[in-house]
This record gives sequence, structure tokens and C-alpha cells, in this order.
Amino acid sequence: MTAAQSLLLAVGIFDWHHPLSDPVQQMAPHFAAAADVVFVTPVRRRTLDIRLAADLAGGIPPVFWRVTGGGPHGPTASPLSGRQLYREIASRPLGLYVNSYAADLGGELATMLDPDTLIYDVYEHVVAPDAPLPAAHQHLWEAAAVRVALNDRVAAAMAPVPPTVVAGAAVDPAHFEGAARHPGPYPYAFGFVGNFANWVDMASLHATAQSLPAERMLLVGPCPPALLEALRALAALPNVEWRPPVPYADLPRVLSEIEVLLLPRTRHPAASASDPLKLYDYLATGRPIVATPLPGAAPLPPGTVYWSEPGAPFADAARLALAEHRESPRGAAAQARIAAAHRRSWRDRAQKILAAAGLAARGD
Repeated sequence: MTAAQSLLLAVGIFDWHHPLSDPVQQMAPHFAAAADVVFVTPVRRRTLDIRLAADLAGGIPPVFWRVTGGGPHGPTASPLSGRQLYREIASRPLGLYVNSYAADLGGELATMLDPDTLIYDVYEHVVAPDAPLPAAHQHLWEAAAVRVALNDRVAAAMAPVPPTVVAGAAVDPAHFEGAARHPGPYPYAFGFVGNFANWVDMASLHATAQSLPAERMLLVGPCPPALLEALRALAALPNVEWRPPVPYADLPRVLSEIEVLLLPRTRHPAASASDPLKLYDYLATGRPIVATPLPGAAPLPPGTVYWSEPGAPFADAARLALAEHRESPRGAAAQARIAAAHRRSWRDRAQKILAAAGLAARGD
């Protein structure tokens, strides 16, 4: 594909009004360094058919958005009609980037558009025994010209076809510079910010809050019905506060209020295979991190994270991490965490994928 003429459609989880730290959202502006990027609103096939028909008739807001840049609120983009997109597809080479969280829509678009280059980026959920759409995953993986695996565990789940690129999770370090510089005060000793899903070890959070009753804990994020009772019991403790989720743009402000960031995971197969985005968001703040072992995460320098087994050992590690922060909140350990985050940028990850697809940055 010729860089100056290429068109790249990017498909993944994306909420235009309440963006999160999503891989496709984060990489789309960096993809734009080598191609004209169009973001496809991820909807189900039936919804896509209805919306696309209305779009072609000029009846409703478009399904497609041309990415023009990026910022703390996610990609900046302008609407693109289906008619205009199809004219552009007919006149130049087409690439399709699909994130595995949108395998259903990505598979439909791959069949419908027959791209010149198909890029399939696979994350940890394919490792779970109840992984959704296994047939769609395998079909896209085998059809892709560029196969991106989060780590070796994900690559093994997609065997026997090997990955083209292994590229782990990443972060935008600049987004968290304000949190890294924040001098205090810190209203909360401990905090967890993210989705309360089946991979979050609630018992470790409970143990930490109970063993340090004089220290406040902040929990931020949505909770599914299956975990609601456990989260409500945790939030009922006098030193624990639970808030609703916040947009990605507000994440640094929330993290700046917390001294020690917690990342307890269960032994769910997808959790063991994950390389959590949250880990690198946390690292970019420089704050101490306490986490259960993450076999799927990239190796980090010793001392960067307080690795701990669940339960009481996790609470003990949290106590040590808190002591470190209070003794030297922006010392050598904090700087080492920030440096580790800078080595895992979304820009570098996007460039690795683009290079595998033969797409060089404009002017190269």
C-alpha cells in the first residue's frame, strides 16, 4: 500500500460521547501519520445495515468518522458519509484494522469490503473458555495479512497460525504528567479505578481496607450485577468510597488523589493472559502499585510494582507501598515507574503495527 494514497478503516470499542482508554481510540491518531483513518462506529450487523441505509439516504448521522487528530478526549474527527467513503474506497488501496473486541463487525466489513490489507489485533479475552465469537476470531486471524497478538499467551490461543507482531498494552504518558507532578494532598491512601469485572479480586480490596481502617480507599468504575453485592459490601466499610466511572480525560485528576494504586486480579484465564491498560496508566503517574501476579504482562524492572499474592499478603504489600510513597513521593522509584511507562507508548505500538503492514509515516 502506498502511504500517500492509503485509506485505513479502524474498528473497535468506542463510545464517541464517553471515551475510555481503548486501544483503537488511542492508536487512531497515530495511524493517521501513515494513512487517512476512518473510524467505524462499532454497532451490531443489523444496526449497521439500518444505519448505513439511512446514511446513504442522507437521513441520520453517519456511521463513519474521519480522524483528524487526537487529544485527552480521544480522537478528533469529522463525519464522513457512506457515499463519500465508498467513492474513496473505489479509488485507492484500502486497509482494515480490526480489534478483537469488535470481531463481529470487523468480520462483516472484511467480507463486505475485501480490503487490500487486513490487520487483526487480538487481546486476552480469546484465552477465556467462554470467549465470544471463537469462529469469527479464528477466521479473521487466518485471513489477516498482519496478525497482532497482545502477548505469547494470546498467540498460543490463536495457534497454529503464528502472529506477525507481538505488541503489548500501552499508555499515553503525556496524559498523566499532571498526576505525576501532583504535590498532594492525597485524600485517599489506596485506590482502584476501572471496570469491576470477574477478573477483579474483590477479596484483596476488602482485606486491604479492613487491615488499614484509618486509611481511606477510593473505588471508581462500573459494576455488573454479578459483583454488585460484593462491591456494595466493600463500599459499606467506613473508610471506602465508591464513585461512578469517569471519562478518560478525567482519569489523571482522579488518580492524582490516590497515594497507592491497586490492581488485584483473580485467576480467571483471561485475567492471567492480560496485559492491563490500567497497569501502564498507573505507571505513568509514578505512584506505587500493588498488583497480583500478571503472567501476561511485559517484564518490568525489579521494584517497579509491588507484586503480591491475593488476600492478606496483598494488604501487607499495600502497607509497604504506602510507606514508600509517604517517605519519598517523587523519588527514584516513582521516576522508574514513569520511565517504564514512556517505554510503552501508544505511538510506538501503532508504528510497529503500521510497519508490519508496509505503511510508513508520511514523508518517510
